[in-house]
Amino acid sequence: MPGTHCIGVFLTWKISDCRKQARPIDCFYDFAECLERTAYKFKKRYGVVPAFKAAAHCGKVISTEVGNFGSEMAYHGDVLNTTSRIQTLCSKLGQDFLISEDLYIRLPLPLPHGFLSVKAGFFELRGKKNGILIFSLHKPLT
Repeated sequence: MPGTHCIGVFLTWKISDCRKQARPIDCFYDFAECLERTAYKFKKRYGVVPAFKAAAHCGKVISTEVGNFGSEMAYHGDVLNTTSRIQTLCSKLGQDFLISEDLYIRLPLPLPHGFLSVKAGFFELRGKKNGILIFSLHKPLT
């Protein structure tokens, strides 16, 4: 679509913070709710409503300061590539939010905000030696 822009964002939490509160799910839910509340403003002003798809995974992230005065942070690690590969499955599977089994088993149950999990399948991701089990997360229909 002309004028369409895609922006990627990586958010990180300590995994210990996610064991008691499913922070990635909270973030997804909060952002989706915010877009729903403001959709009419975007439609009126820009003629389109923003949409997003997300993925979550866990692993070590290395952060470094870039620049002479620490003006920018750079993040590195296999977890970023894996998360990106999982996110690319969203469109293929017709899903908005996918998470890896590695993260899923670390989250508290039941999942917050009424989210339901469904095994989406076992996938071989580009650049990975072994396949990975993926879960799709859904808000129940009300």
